[in-house]
Amino acid sequence: MTGWRHVNSAFMSEIASRGAVAIHVEHCDGSACLATAVGDGRVLAEYVSWQDKEAELRAAHGDEKDAWAAALAWRHGQCATRVAETLAALDGVDGALLAAGVLPSDVDITRGRFSRTSSGVAALGQSFGGASAAACVARDDRGRFSHCLLYDPWLDGDGSDRHPLPDGDYAAAPLAALANLSIWRNGQSQLLATCSKNCDALVARAGAAGRVHDYADAGHFAQTDAPVVFEQGPLSFVYDALRGKDGAMDSATALRRCTEESVAALASFFSAESG
Repeated sequence: MTGWRHVNSAFMSEIASRGAVAIHVEHCDGSACLATAVGDGRVLAEYVSWQDKEAELRAAHGDEKDAWAAALAWRHGQCATRVAETLAALDGVDGALLAAGVLPSDVDITRGRFSRTSSGVAALGQSFGGASAAACVARDDRGRFSHCLLYDPWLDGDGSDRHPLPDGDYAAAPLAALANLSIWRNGQSQLLATCSKNCDALVARAGAAGRVHDYADAGHFAQTDAPVVFEQGPLSFVYDALRGKDGAMDSATALRRCTEESVAALASFFSAESG
């Protein structure tokens, strides 16, 4: 929440340096701090706070149960928007290749016959992005995805109250077909208490391909550029005051370690790309 596409630049640069096409998606579901159009800078979407949305839903529905049902539908809708945007970005890669003459002119990209994004795609995501990446895999009816890496994913709730990843996605068949599903779980994250059980459920669904990396002393943003940037920036004192220092893993160490583990988890993905 309140993220933007550049927050994983260091990590994604490492992925791209190994020969993969790395796509950052800035979502227009109201979860990004701001989503703008490339080129003219038009504002496509602004952040919608939960406090404002909750007040709106309570006013609209009155009944607590109905308001909660509407809130779940909203979160599930945000997740669906993110999945649609991610798949559109993959299709856009092939459209660009076709326009550049890299693909044969008779390729019909509307029918799923892709050169680079029809299979062997890795979905990676942090926080809400983790739920979105899992949803992309769970709803995949083309066999596109081979790897799924989730960094302190937001996987809240029980049963029909699961959000933002709906309950039905946890049992989806494509999750069991992955070559690797890895989850990084951060011990100092606010999500640990409410999301750990659902992390375990996804790993169990992936079977032998499932992995968990526990970072006992890491906070929620440990696998992003944000801690390093803020720790070394002019407002570092504000960041330190909000986060606290006691027991926290050094951010540069956490990011470096996570990058190394991610590259290892994607070993078969990179082999397929080079092949």
